[in-house]
Amino acid sequence: MSAVNVMYGSTFEKLVASLLVQRGYEVGNLRDAGDYGVDMIIHKDKERIAGQVKRSKNKIVRKAVNDAVAGMKYYNCTKAMVVTNSSFTEDAREFARGTECILIDRTILQQWLDSFKVESGSQPGGTRTALGAP
Repeated sequence: MSAVNVMYGSTFEKLVASLLVQRGYEVGNLRDAGDYGVDMIIHKDKERIAGQVKRSKNKIVRKAVNDAVAGMKYYNCTKAMVVTNSSFTEDAREFARGTECILIDRTILQQWLDSFKVESGSQPGGTRTALGAP
């Protein structure tokens, strides 16, 4: 996790996309398209999720959840998700509970990283790629 804490934002987005792909999702990157508060669109089965990725040393505030939820509506998604290497303020958690927004914090992200290492036998970002990711 110490390496994650110093990644550039775009590198962290690619890492999260790789972790989601490993978990069975398809991921489309919106970085170059004027993202309207959403970094990626995540698909699995009939779910379409607006994803916001925040690498930060500070707690993530409600605005990030608000951006993801607004993007959920804009991109016709069924849910929103905010992924961080940090944690969320109580205000952000409260807002997420009522808005179909999934919060992935440092603890869950570490579980995803551990699972990736066990299942693939390597570090994330190897040969698996996310749809639309450079």
